[in-house]
Amino acid sequence: MIEAAQAADPGGEYHLIPDGDLSVLDKRQFDLILSAFAFDNIPNADWRITLLSRLGSLLKDTGRIVLLGSTPEIYLH
Repeated sequence: MIEAAQAADPGGEYHLIPDGDLSVLDKRQFDLILSAFAFDNIPNADWRITLLSRLGSLLKDTGRIVLLGSTPEIYLH
């Protein structure tokens, strides 16, 4: 996916982030963090909470997280 993103937008900045290790990113730098259905695939609620907290530390004071999620029913219908 990173290669596809770089091909589509060579001027962008892309990182492969090991699971939960956001240390390569500076704190308080983002206005917006978007997660589209990624949290659907994290079965452990405690780990989801930890990740959301870590993502929150990357936001500027006025920043926002947009978290799109679903229920199992979306995959059945």
